[in-house]
Amino acid sequence: MYKIVGILDKSFTFENNGQKRIVDGFQVFCTDDSRAKVDGVATLDFFMSDSVCNRSNYNPKVGDCLDAICYNRYGKLDRVLPSFD
Repeated sequence: MYKIVGILDKSFTFENNGQKRIVDGFQVFCTDDSRAKVDGVATLDFFMSDSVCNRSNYNPKVGDCLDAICYNRYGKLDRVLPSFD
């Protein structure tokens, strides 16, 4: 399980076939309790775009817990599964 401890609104622009594209989303910072050999707190962070938020039907908030972070076969973030306890 991953607990969200920080969120940073993030936006960047890149050029795709001569057209500028803007991607909005969140840089999400989480604690990771699955790493038993770490002394202290293990953390991870990932970028969650608006399209991932829409696909997951979820907007991250500090204090929420995630059951899983799912990637597609190409290594891109596909969706997150929030815990609704």
